Amino acid sequence: MIASLKIVFASILFLSGIAAAGSMLLLTGRAVPARKPDLLRRIHTWAGWTFAASLLINTSLGFILLARAGDTLPLRVVLHWHLALILGLLVLAKLGFVKVFRSMLRWVPALGLFAAGTALVVACGSLGFEILAGFRSSSGGVRSEDAAASETTIGREMFDGLCAGCHAVRPGAARGGPDLSGLFKRTTLPASGRPATEENVRLQLRQPFRSMPAFPALSEPEIEALLARLRGL
Repeated sequence: MIASLKIVFASILFLSGIAAAGSMLLLTGRAVPARKPDLLRRIHTWAGWTFAASLLINTSLGFILLARAGDTLPLRVVLHWHLALILGLLVLAKLGFVKVFRSMLRWVPALGLFAAGTALVVACGSLGFEILAGFRSSSGGVRSEDAAASETTIGREMFDGLCAGCHAVRPGAARGGPDLSGLFKRTTLPASGRPATEENVRLQLRQPFRSMPAFPALSEPEIEALLARLRGL
C-alpha cells in the first residue's frame, strides 16, 4: 500500500516539477516577453507548492519504508534515497533564497532547473523500474535459458547477502534460522508451518512469522530471483 502511494505521489512530483520549470522558462528564459505573465506566475506558484507538498509526502512514506526494511535495503533503493535527499536540500535552498536571502535571488532559476532535473531522475528511476518490473511479470511466455541463468545468479547473490547469515543450505548446519535446503520438497515451511508454496514464502518475506525481519523493499523481480535460488537448494 505504501509503495503504491509512493508511486502516485512520485508521479505528481514529476508532473508538478515539469509545470514549475516550464512556466519559469517561459517567464524568464525568452528574449521576447511572455504572453500572459500573470497566468504563468500563478502556474509556477501552484506547481511549486504542489511539488513541495508531494516531496514532503514522498519523504514521509520513504521514512516508513526505510524503518521497516532496516539493514536489508538493495543498492537501487539506497541510491534512490540519496538522490531524494539531494532534491529535498535543493528545494529548501530555493525557498530560503526566495523568502530569506533575497540577495541570492539570481540563483533561484538555476536551483529550480537543477531541482526539476533531479526530480526527473528520481521519478524516472522509481517509476521506470516499477513499469519495467510490471511489464516483465505480465508479459508471460517462456523465458530464455540466459534469462533464467541470470535470475539464478542474482538470486544466489541476494540469498548470500540477505539470508545466508541466518539460514543454512545443508542439513545439520547450525544457524540462527532454520535450514532451507530442499525447501520446496517439504510439506510445510520450517518456521510458520504453512504449506511449502511460493505464495507462503512471499508472505514470509512481507509479513514474517516469529523473529525473522520483514523485507518490504524487495521488488517483484528480486523476490522472483530469491525464489529461483530457493528452488535450487
